Amino acid sequence: MASGAAGSASLSSLGGSVPSSARGPQAPLRLRLLERSLSGVGLEELERTTVALSPETPRAWFESESGILELALLRTCQRVVVLALVRDEATVRRLDEHLEEAGPWTAHSGEAAVRRLYYIASGLDSRARGEREIRDQVRSTASGVLSRHARPVLRNLLHGAAGAAESLPEEGRPSVADLAVRWVADRLGPTRQRVLVIGGGVVGRRVAEGLSPRHTVVVVYRSRPPSTEWAERCGVQLRDSARLPELLSEVAAVVAAAKTTGRLLAVADVPTDGRTRYFVDLGVPRNLDPRLREVPGAVLVDLEGLPPDAVEKGRLASLRRRVIEASEAAVASFGRSAAAPAVAEVWRRAERIREAEWEGALQRAGDVSPQARFAFETLSKRLVRQLLAGPARELRERGDRGAGRRSRRATRPAPVRSAGS
Repeated sequence: MASGAAGSASLSSLGGSVPSSARGPQAPLRLRLLERSLSGVGLEELERTTVALSPETPRAWFESESGILELALLRTCQRVVVLALVRDEATVRRLDEHLEEAGPWTAHSGEAAVRRLYYIASGLDSRARGEREIRDQVRSTASGVLSRHARPVLRNLLHGAAGAAESLPEEGRPSVADLAVRWVADRLGPTRQRVLVIGGGVVGRRVAEGLSPRHTVVVVYRSRPPSTEWAERCGVQLRDSARLPELLSEVAAVVAAAKTTGRLLAVADVPTDGRTRYFVDLGVPRNLDPRLREVPGAVLVDLEGLPPDAVEKGRLASLRRRVIEASEAAVASFGRSAAAPAVAEVWRRAERIREAEWEGALQRAGDVSPQARFAFETLSKRLVRQLLAGPARELRERGDRGAGRRSRRATRPAPVRSAGS
């Protein structure tokens, strides 16, 4: 056993005490976040990505790439996010190549990926700054994480990001539903009119709740209707989607917020009676045919054209600080999780070496009393603990910081370029 000052050893100074495979190749795990957003690529591109990236696609990647330890797909009305915990850089490159066919993605690694996830979950990067719906989408994504890793990492990160978003003050936090309500209300004025909401999910219900005090709201559902208790409380009517064509002739506005890969309304479905009708499409992929703009009297706005919410700068800065503070604890926790396999491997290899050396020493020493045997074995274990305390700490602190940079690929098949490289 080599001797030395406890805590002074480093990964590079272990020399022959630990095999090189435990020092070099056994690196911390890598976290990769890739996203395409409405603000980054536009609605047309985001829609194509959403259609191409079906829920089954990540499973195919996961099953074909053993280096992907965990994988999650987050889809919202304003972005698509792929979150992956991977074993090595080669797997990172192959994952990037899987996504290149969809066009340019913005990539974040390591600590930057953790911070970005927290910022996305807060809704502060959405058109409705601080929107509430996205935190629920982040939380539900946690339940669908694909994993072959012994300890959950992505699930904890996703739950942590959703929890941090939930801790932000509710007052004054808009949602994309609020933007739609405001847009419709401004155009319909104070006169009570009939409004059709397509979709009974979270966003559709919030649109209905926002419009029902001033207008007659009919919610059209496709598979599962909202509860009758909710409808009675809000004064909302519920109708099956089979009645959609006949309902259109009666309404002054339509807000579409359904999860679907196909168009729910085509040009032929809209009455051509010359009456002005307002259409809001909150879907990605879009629920309404963009050519509705060609129908006389139809006024259509989608997520790209919906005016963003204005948040007072001081308040926005305060919310950002809170998100950053919350993310720092997650960054530290991820660093420990990412380094855990490497740390465990270092300890296992060191213990195997200690046991082999100990057995050899006993054979050379001949007769050793039980008391001496116990004392020397205890000493050898203490020496290993002291020698590895520094390297283990170094691995934990290293985490994935070396890859904590943001990068953007501009065009396929150009390689990922990290900032500053």
